[in-house]
Amino acid sequence: MNIHAVALLAMLAGATSATAQPQIDFPQEITIVVGFSPGGGDEGGASARGAAGRLQPQPGYDQTARLYARHLGAFLPGKPRVLLRHLPGAASLKAASLIANEAPADASVLGVVSSGALIARLFGNPAADYRLRDFAFVGARTADEYVCAADGESGVETLDDLAKPGLSVGSSAPGRRPYAHAHLLKDLAQTDLRIVSGYRDANEMLLALRRGEVSLLCGLSFETYRAGLSGWLSSGRLKPLMRLSPAWAERLSAVPRAEEIARSKGRGDLAPALEFMALEGALAWTLTAPARVSPERIAELRKAFEAMQADRAYLREAARRNLEVSPFPIARLDEAASRLASTPPAVLDIVKKLNDRP
Repeated sequence: MNIHAVALLAMLAGATSATAQPQIDFPQEITIVVGFSPGGGDEGGASARGAAGRLQPQPGYDQTARLYARHLGAFLPGKPRVLLRHLPGAASLKAASLIANEAPADASVLGVVSSGALIARLFGNPAADYRLRDFAFVGARTADEYVCAADGESGVETLDDLAKPGLSVGSSAPGRRPYAHAHLLKDLAQTDLRIVSGYRDANEMLLALRRGEVSLLCGLSFETYRAGLSGWLSSGRLKPLMRLSPAWAERLSAVPRAEEIARSKGRGDLAPALEFMALEGALAWTLTAPARVSPERIAELRKAFEAMQADRAYLREAARRNLEVSPFPIARLDEAASRLASTPPAVLDIVKKLNDRP
């Protein structure tokens, strides 16, 4: 090889090394902290009975964290081992506090906590010693869409049918999402819906709907209906009537959004609060990191998460666990978090009133 060729190779090697991005070294072991006990963090207990009576795993935070822990390491540099740590307490506020305040900046500790815990500080919860901006978002397997749905055999197929007498909607105890959403539906539909409250969880509510004890349910995520009433969806018996979904969610595009209904009923004053309640669903199944983790490391985590979301083994396990995977751009997740964090106090007051009504 002549001297000119050697010089050319050296120059090319120098150019390559100058433009190559250094690989991020991740810890050999990463822990995902989930803010619930094993089997916990869903809307209805560890399992529910489907249309055929078989026990179906319910979507939840524990199931989601297990899915991430099983697969994320394969897509990170060095293929680190990923462990799961359960840290229940105060509806996952304890775990959220650990991620925001104590987790190292090397991304060795990540978190799966409830969306309610992430936004708790916005409502003045004294146990939330952190802000929403203290978290960096790695990704989410899907966005939650909270749905009011009816048993079609009750004669209800659209919102207009709610004017029929004798209809009832199953609900949780006051202070929880199904209770607030049931009252919201009643107000927006301007009907005499009877609200049957006090069901402990989604399993009891789904059972009440199957037995005909109630005509409708509200405030459950769409994937909870899908897991617990799969036969009803495939047959068309379940009739979604209203959704609180991010504006960009397209899965139930034929179902009117609560904000649209509010405006059509002359209640445009409620629209910003309903948008807030819908955007919370974008944070439901997120994998989070402390905001102090470097942007380069967050970018590598996001790249790995995106690859995992398309992996066949991951998708097979998600289906086995009854978890929906419906990827959406990380930019939308960041936008949702930013908009939630900057919500005006007047809008937060409306949300509080909707959630705390007697």
